[in-house]
Amino acid sequence: MSSNLSNGVLYIDGSLWKVDRATGSFGSNPVLFGSYYNRSDTVPTSRGYDGKFYYARLLNGSFSEVMNLVPARRDSDGVVGAYDTVAGRFLENAGSGGSFTAGPAKADEQEGMAVVSVQKSGSRSEPVYSPVVRCGGAKLKAGQDYTFAVTTNDAGTATMSVTGIGTYAGETAEANFQVVVNPASGYVELEYLRSSLVQANVMPYIDTGFVPDRNTRVDFSFTAHPHVSQAFAPFGKSTSDHKNKFQVIGLYGSNARDTWETDYGKGDRKNLAAGAPYGPGRHLFSLDKNVFTLDGYTATYDEESDFVKDSITAYVFAEHHGDEAVYPTPMDLDWMKIWDNGELVRNYIAVSNTATGAVGLYDTVNSVFYGNANASSANFIAGPALLVPEPAESGFIIFVR
Repeated sequence: MSSNLSNGVLYIDGSLWKVDRATGSFGSNPVLFGSYYNRSDTVPTSRGYDGKFYYARLLNGSFSEVMNLVPARRDSDGVVGAYDTVAGRFLENAGSGGSFTAGPAKADEQEGMAVVSVQKSGSRSEPVYSPVVRCGGAKLKAGQDYTFAVTTNDAGTATMSVTGIGTYAGETAEANFQVVVNPASGYVELEYLRSSLVQANVMPYIDTGFVPDRNTRVDFSFTAHPHVSQAFAPFGKSTSDHKNKFQVIGLYGSNARDTWETDYGKGDRKNLAAGAPYGPGRHLFSLDKNVFTLDGYTATYDEESDFVKDSITAYVFAEHHGDEAVYPTPMDLDWMKIWDNGELVRNYIAVSNTATGAVGLYDTVNSVFYGNANASSANFIAGPALLVPEPAESGFIIFVR
């Protein structure tokens, strides 16, 4: 069995088993063959785990190796435990009673080059791959000891090819990647969902089916593309009489401001402070009730007591104004989350259906697929499949962002 836990996402033998995002610090050291049952626990329990331990690696937010545990037996007294090759220290049984049993001794030297693990970082549109490559027991350095290339095919799978250079010239290795499949069988997660610029008002959009009010929060990440309209709305809703508004709007050209603005309730639009990022490029938005934040720049509205929930649902890739979609937006949407009075009610990821080819957003909270709601427009364009590393060895790989 091989496991990969990174930022709340758990894969066991390549299959997605758990997505559980947490905030803040956990406050306890990680343990092997045990766990902390409650957040307030100060002593872990073993839970009776029984199995074979091969190795465990812990990486920090920069994907640098901070711990590398391998099974070991101490020569001086024969005690069996794990040796951390990074800190150069031996870790033995910290529990009460019992002891570990040693497996067969491993050869001193590992024959040939091997890709131990691969981590994908950087932006979704410009990925950065960071492999861990070893040969003869030594950890090699990219650019000094080897070069690598990643190739993909139409099925969304990928292979990293590693070629030794310098001292390791003539050595080669490969690592396989697999596509991330979300909890709904048959859907493949994409790096983004794209709405392309066809013409001014003939573009796809998503109807969330959710009606925002004064207790709504929405967070999302997207990359804006060139547009023909002088106003565009990545997300929002408003009534035909311009009340109960909850939306993000970009204005430029004859509007003269070239800025991101929001509407909250029936108040006047507010734009961010001078210097806030605007236009093409990737942006991170948050509309938390009456507080609007873009890439760290914030604008705050006064609370409005007459902001009530009506029947107008919020759209993505456009604004739902009255009974029509306005301000269509060409963009790549990475992800979106919506909260209703503190409860997560939508968690959208971009997906494509492997059987039908349909592309859209999948809500992991309610297990619902949302496709293009504009029957008169071209469909969304699927971004590349989101790839994750498949360990080349059995055991644990733990990534901490």
